[in-house]
Amino acid sequence: MVDPKDLSVVLDAILEGMQVLGPDWRYLHVNEVAARHGHTTRERLLGRTVFECYPGFEQTAVFTAMRACMTERTPCVMENEFTYPDGSKAWFELRIEPVPQGICVLSLDVTARKLAETERQRAELRLQHALRMEAIGLLAAGIAHDFNNLLTVVLSQAEIGLARAGGPTPEDLQTIVTAARSAADLTRQLLAYGRRSMQRREVVDPREVVEGIAAIVRRSLREGIELVLDLDRPVQRVDVDRVQLEQIVMNLVVNAADAIRDRGRITVALDRADLDSDYVLRHPDARRGPHTVLVVADTGIGMDAATQARIFEPFFTTKAERGSGLGLATVYGIVKQHGGSIEVRSAPASGTTFLVHLPCAARPESAPSAATRPAAERTPLPPARLLVVDDRREIAELMRRMLVGDGHTVHVATAGESALAMWRRDPAGIDALITDYGMPGMTGAELIASVRADRPELPVVCTSAWPEPHFARQWSGQGSVLFLEKPFTRSQLREVLANALDGRD
Repeated sequence: MVDPKDLSVVLDAILEGMQVLGPDWRYLHVNEVAARHGHTTRERLLGRTVFECYPGFEQTAVFTAMRACMTERTPCVMENEFTYPDGSKAWFELRIEPVPQGICVLSLDVTARKLAETERQRAELRLQHALRMEAIGLLAAGIAHDFNNLLTVVLSQAEIGLARAGGPTPEDLQTIVTAARSAADLTRQLLAYGRRSMQRREVVDPREVVEGIAAIVRRSLREGIELVLDLDRPVQRVDVDRVQLEQIVMNLVVNAADAIRDRGRITVALDRADLDSDYVLRHPDARRGPHTVLVVADTGIGMDAATQARIFEPFFTTKAERGSGLGLATVYGIVKQHGGSIEVRSAPASGTTFLVHLPCAARPESAPSAATRPAAERTPLPPARLLVVDDRREIAELMRRMLVGDGHTVHVATAGESALAMWRRDPAGIDALITDYGMPGMTGAELIASVRADRPELPVVCTSAWPEPHFARQWSGQGSVLFLEKPFTRSQLREVLANALDGRD
């Protein structure tokens, strides 16, 4: 028989806090650890109700769980973030059990573990960003090579056209336009791949995504490695973040290239699969139903079973000093975020095949609204009075020439401050604002905020050399701000302006 005094000493020595509360919510027993968890003393708790000791406690999720245990005698395990009167916080793992006297609450302080998990997540984000930068470094030489080739075409063709007796021909100009568009595609892909952004899901055709990134993937491969695309099988669309799907392809191909010692082949294919119960039983991460399958296969050195068991672990790498150990872990994380699964098939000296199963899109693609339909499908709009702003005078003047040709009246400014001065002289005389985002002094965002303070309904087009920026979404509730990515053509400028003016009174 244990003496009650000895038992009290034992309960005070354990790591967990222990509280016993009666049906009237008074503290019947509190050990020293539980008192410390509450930043109080045992004497201040015993004999008092939980409501007297912690005003407002009845509004918390913990009290809801305690009341259910008290009345329905159902135990509960939960984690809770507790905020102290001084504003500091702590995390506790709580186990609430019914006992003859009422309920018993065991508490374990897990704050250190929570902080460590948060720091680990931050470190993983930093390392994932570093991994993307590492991949971009692999692409840089190929990008520079191709970009210089395109610049050679532009400069040489321009010189040929200028030297021609009758001036440049349509063929000269078309060659320059084609080369410029290819250069724009190169920079757009590189910027999109390198950006760090929140997930933005959309229903996409995976074939289009793979074909779109194929050129930039090829530039990451060393000589002697052939990239083969096998995209002929019909597959369904998937609901994914397009850039993250590109990252999956890029990381798997780079990983495959590292597995090829000299010469070899990497095949990227698309297929479809209807995963059944038997497959899910053998692959617990998978889900039943129709899937589109991304297949990346290589003729490299392959892997043994022990390596395959660890390849998706963060920081595990077989690349010695060259690898970060996050490439496949990143792929695994992205696939899981999208509700998919990934399977690996490999054997030493037999190459490796990764199969990424992505659920087929359940939601249909949304039909284009009137605001997003091509301008050619709408009734032509009458000429408008426009304020065009860009700190690069040659770009502002180019837009003026484009728009004046369509009958618009165009006022040009090369700084946010001068544009705002023009606006305030005659705000009723401007039908729409077209402004660059990144300008010295007053930025495009600040200019838009200023003019929208006067006229919240003013149509606005924001341009930038950065793709898909977050700033185009920050004026929600103040009317739409349409985005136009540089470089753009005359037809693209016309279309986005028509979209903006569609909302005009």
